[in-house]
Amino acid sequence: MLAVLFSLHAGAQNAVDRMVEDFATVGEARFTSAIERNPQTREVVKVVKTLRLGEVNHHKLRNGFLQEAKNHDSNTTVANGRNTVIFSEGTRQSARVYMLKYNDDYAEVTIIVNFKKSQK
Repeated sequence: MLAVLFSLHAGAQNAVDRMVEDFATVGEARFTSAIERNPQTREVVKVVKTLRLGEVNHHKLRNGFLQEAKNHDSNTTVANGRNTVIFSEGTRQSARVYMLKYNDDYAEVTIIVNFKKSQK
């Protein structure tokens, strides 16, 4: 598991990745991570990380995400009092999707990393 997390850092790491890592250690934060592997090769295919913050620090997470989103082609929607901002970026090794859902009381960031097939 640690090897997978370290391999994520080897790719393009932006401010959102660093914020999720930092806020995951805050007492009020809820952090989940899931790894999908190819059953034949055991190679990591996808990693999904989600961080949820309540009233404490959610403004910092939201503002940091919105700052990073300005550096990318992002899409924003508003529905049922909840804002959603999505952007993506890719490298030769992976494609990443970043999503922020927030309102006045909370912020939730989801990072989906799809690893491309290795060339052997």
